[in-house]
Amino acid sequence: MPGTVEGNATNRFKRNLRKSLRILQTNLGRERAAHDIAFATVAEYNIDLLIVGEPNKTIIKA
Repeated sequence: MPGTVEGNATNRFKRNLRKSLRILQTNLGRERAAHDIAFATVAEYNIDLLIVGEPNKTIIKA
């Protein structure tokens, strides 16, 4: 039912279903180079959320 209140709500709902959240979860093993690779991957693949296990403690304090 395009043009009706119900039709408009349905169209908005369908558009929202197409949106996605890109998540990358990785264990960096405390390696400094792994941070650089993870950040480059986030930029290259348009990642929305990066979850890091075993980060480099020196980078965390900076």
